[in-house]
Amino acid sequence: MGYAAILQGNYLVEKAWTSDVLRFPIAPFYYFEGVTLFIFALVILADALRYFFAAADRGYAEETFREYS
Repeated sequence: MGYAAILQGNYLVEKAWTSDVLRFPIAPFYYFEGVTLFIFALVILADALRYFFAAADRGYAEETFREYS
């Protein structure tokens, strides 16, 4: 999704699209969205790895998720 947002930003730069009322470029908002989606994906990946490691090692699971129980 981040890649698609960056591609959409590139398309809007090529077409020189601006907002209807204030006439500022829209593309930077798509670039910001793309970067934040990549960061979100990294956070989700790190969280998934933490859960997989916790599933494999009970000691790690107890240490990591102590505050949730």
